[in-house]
Amino acid sequence: MNTMTEILPRSGFQASSRRLARALAFETLAEWRNLVRMPAFSVPTLLFPVGFYTMFAVVLPFANTPEAAATLLVNFTIFGVFGPGLFAFGVGLASDRDQGWLRLKQACPLPVPVMMLARTLGAMIFALVVVVALFAVAATLGGVRLERGAWALLALVGVLAVIPASALGLAFGAWLNARAAMAIVNIAYLGSAVLSGLWFPLQMMPSAIQSIAPAMPPYHLAELGRQAAGIEAASPACPVFWLLCVTILAVALAMPGLRRPEGKS
Repeated sequence: MNTMTEILPRSGFQASSRRLARALAFETLAEWRNLVRMPAFSVPTLLFPVGFYTMFAVVLPFANTPEAAATLLVNFTIFGVFGPGLFAFGVGLASDRDQGWLRLKQACPLPVPVMMLARTLGAMIFALVVVVALFAVAATLGGVRLERGAWALLALVGVLAVIPASALGLAFGAWLNARAAMAIVNIAYLGSAVLSGLWFPLQMMPSAIQSIAPAMPPYHLAELGRQAAGIEAASPACPVFWLLCVTILAVALAMPGLRRPEGKS
């Protein structure tokens, strides 16, 4: 009798876990298809980082040393992968709220955290596509030569960078309507890239910008990327801790916005 009472709850938990895993897989596939089928999202998110990297690394080769070439790849990898999470939540969530889709999704049996995880995973898949495209250009035209493990670690950093970007996008999308979100997210995306030194070395910028850079998430992601690529040999604990704090703070700021009535921003 005791054996049966122990087996039944466990089997029920396993069945529930399998249903959630299956639902997460289908929801992730739906989010991925949704991102790909939106040209306003997929085209610039993919072409901008690849195009800018090609311009700076191939057409106007500013990287005249192997270390500089690898650094340029790291910078544009972070620039490229920061967009999918930021826009998928910052603009996508705001659009869902304006169109009433968010209320419909909240009424579905699927838990809201699973839906948010599915959107994050969809953005991660898109970020991986951006990483592969950048790596292909870097290896063939950009003259970047890294160890096989360094390529893999840099790709891992790029994919995981979607997490803090999604958290920040969640904070924007929870409080802004679609029109305001599009403008503000674009400013945050491009502004944080410039202020973090992704486009131009911080040493060339005014001291005021150099002091602001450590407050930008892409700055710490680029630091992790340089460590993954073997350019810097420093402990990743500090940037990881800072990014974790930013992620938690952004999610905490988003929660009241998600609970507010639709139509108010």
